[in-house]
Amino acid sequence: CGSTAFVGSNECPSHEETIDYTTLRYVRCCSDTNLGQPWKKKNQCSVWGATENINDGCSGILNFNEAMAFCDDAGGRLCTSEELVNDCTRGTGCGYDKAMIWSSTAEL
Repeated sequence: CGSTAFVGSNECPSHEETIDYTTLRYVRCCSDTNLGQPWKKKNQCSVWGATENINDGCSGILNFNEAMAFCDDAGGRLCTSEELVNDCTRGTGCGYDKAMIWSSTAEL
């Protein structure tokens, strides 16, 4: 889920889910280094996160491989499940705080 504040809602029934790589989900990206605007770093996180204003806008819903490419094209990577649970990308745009988000974590 894009934000812990919305876990349990219709859009985010849980923090995490096990899904097939072809499932469509929204994308938020993380970076281990500061890539400048629009990347933001939260105090509780060691990474920078971005959603809006990368690659000409919001990702929309993508499958896993498309999501990885979207973040790679932006200079980042898919966030880990832990980074998403820690709200490292919360409030970074596109209304994705209330959406299930791809992570790079293979197993829960």
